[in-house]
Amino acid sequence: MEMMAHSVSEAFGGIDVLCANAGIGPMVTIEEMVAEDWDSMMNTNANIFDYGAGDWICRMVALWCQ
Repeated sequence: MEMMAHSVSEAFGGIDVLCANAGIGPMVTIEEMVAEDWDSMMNTNANIFDYGAGDWICRMVALWCQ
């Protein structure tokens, strides 16, 4: 992700918008969901920064703070 963020920044002069449209969720109703389902979903969906968005966000913040 870091190399891709660098390449995009170089080619287009920065990154203005990031749409991280990915996530997981169990195919059950909220009533059927168990704690393990919730933990798995939240550990994936809430930790997008750790899965690569951080490389993009840091470049965006640096651009905004110039």
